[in-house]
Amino acid sequence: MNFIIFLLLFQSFLFGNTSSIDGHLLLNIENVEQGGGMVWIGIYDSQSSFLNQEEAVLVQGEKIERAGETLIKLDKIPYGTYAAALFYDENNNGVMEQNWIGIPLEPYGFSVPFAPKWRVPRFTEVQFAFERDGQVLRTELVRW
Repeated sequence: MNFIIFLLLFQSFLFGNTSSIDGHLLLNIENVEQGGGMVWIGIYDSQSSFLNQEEAVLVQGEKIERAGETLIKLDKIPYGTYAAALFYDENNNGVMEQNWIGIPLEPYGFSVPFAPKWRVPRFTEVQFAFERDGQVLRTELVRW
């Protein structure tokens, strides 16, 4: 028995740990109205960090070249439960434009469709499970 444990440990030492604890997530964004802007994506792992950019697991911006649908690869995300929030920065200023009462003027989306317009979603309302490398998460940009 000790010999088998020794062999398993030795094999792990020689060949390294082949199991991965993170992977890449493919974000399929639908309903892009026009090309030329940036989509800003935040990935969050808890209610306390949700929509707080400084506490995001990942913040990534990607230039969108054309209207329609686009696929963005998000690398090195540990497997787990997350919520994604994104907005399409039409004027490329890095800020989501809002009117004087806080209504978004640029398209936005979450990892799960969210219908109420008078409040932001809670983490649990838009969470998803990231369980495998290459998993595709479909989301849609909407206007308020």
